[in-house]
Formats: sequence, C-alpha cells, structure tokens
Amino acid sequence: MLHIDFYNEHNLYAPNESDIHTWLTSVLNAQDILKAEISISIVSQEEMTALNHQYRNKNKVTNILSFPFEAPPGLPKEAQMANFLGDLVICSDQLALEAETQRKMLEHHWCHILIHGILHLLGYDHISEKEALEMESLEIALLAALHIDNPYLENE
Repeated sequence: MLHIDFYNEHNLYAPNESDIHTWLTSVLNAQDILKAEISISIVSQEEMTALNHQYRNKNKVTNILSFPFEAPPGLPKEAQMANFLGDLVICSDQLALEAETQRKMLEHHWCHILIHGILHLLGYDHISEKEALEMESLEIALLAALHIDNPYLENE
C-alpha cells in the first residue's frame, strides 16, 4: 500500500494522482515493498533552481530531486516513520521542456522521472558507471512493464 502526500501549491501541470500512484506502486511491488509513504512536491523552475543550489550546490534547474528519509538520532522507534521513504521534488516545466526537446510523450517522461526518483529513495544511485547501469536497467524494465519505451534510446 502506497500513501502519497501531494503538494502542488501553484497548480502546475502534473499527471493525475491515480497514474502517479500506479507508476510508483509498480516500483514498490517489483522491490517487494508492501507499505510506503512518500511526499511529492511540484515546483516552479525558480524554486527548483534554488533547491538544487541549496542541496547540491548546482545553480541550475533540474527535473527532480530526491530526499531519502533518515530518522534523526534519538527519535523514538515508534516515531521513526518506518514506512516513510522520503520526498520527491519535481519541476513540472523542466519535465515539459525535456519531453519536447527529447521528443518523448510527456506522460512517459513523467513516469520515467518518478520511477528514477523513487529508486533514489530506495537507495539506488548512478554515481559510478556500474551503479548507473544497474539503475538504468531497472528503470528500463519497470517502464517496459508499463508499456513505455526505453527512455535512454535517442529518438530520431
């Protein structure tokens, strides 16, 4: 069971919550995770640039930021939110720009980026080439199960 706390203060474009729930549940099912909670915030390019600068020291917009939950030291075990995976922050306008530039269906690009983000919350990364290949392979398989083409192939 997946619970999503969804925030879209500026009413920016986002797929419907049912689709988002389906896409993310497919990842959790593939990872044998029965219960999870995440927070998703949709933000403007300006907000995303500020967050990317604050947390990654990169003064530019990005499509998604993932913040895995880490319980603060000393938090009582019953308050540790064992099923809370973390936060995803998504820049709707950046995703739209990327989908157009890469000639991808917008919904498919959203699905890919959400899957990418939740994999980060689950501990996957792409810092090394080996990690990147593992994460990309998993993304490709998860997307294929949802009838979405490999996002890493160049569109011609």
